[in-house]
Amino acid sequence: MDDYSETGEAGWFLMGFNGGYLNRVRCSIGVDVRLSKRGTLNFYLLGDYVIDKVVDANAEGTKLKSYTRETGFRGWVGAGYEFAF
Repeated sequence: MDDYSETGEAGWFLMGFNGGYLNRVRCSIGVDVRLSKRGTLNFYLLGDYVIDKVVDANAEGTKLKSYTRETGFRGWVGAGYEFAF
């Protein structure tokens, strides 16, 4: 055992790691421009923040081989048109 793991039900677990985490956060901000009673143009910015965690153990699940965490951010600019019936 090392300083970052302890013995648990499966034989090991990471300290402070409970298996649940937030892996994606999306947010957007935009504006609508009304063209007529039935038509609207939409312009928006969309941000997507992704966190990917991989916990790898041996076949018995008793020894931690690796723990990796990758993050990334993507952004988009969008436009749309809405027509109401």
